Amino acid sequence: FGSYGWGGGAVKAIEQELKNSGIEVLGPGLQVRYRPYGRELERCRKLGEQLAAVAKRQ
Repeated sequence: FGSYGWGGGAVKAIEQELKNSGIEVLGPGLQVRYRPYGRELERCRKLGEQLAAVAKRQ
């Protein structure tokens, strides 16, 4: 996930590099312009919960 103020291409680039390295990603990258509010903030929290669940299983 990541926030951006202009271009917003970093999340897609990082996601592709992770996949190319054989790392499993949870789903499509989460991009937020500037600061998350409302639904975007909820999506960030849910992604954090998913990451925590995976980390606990490891």
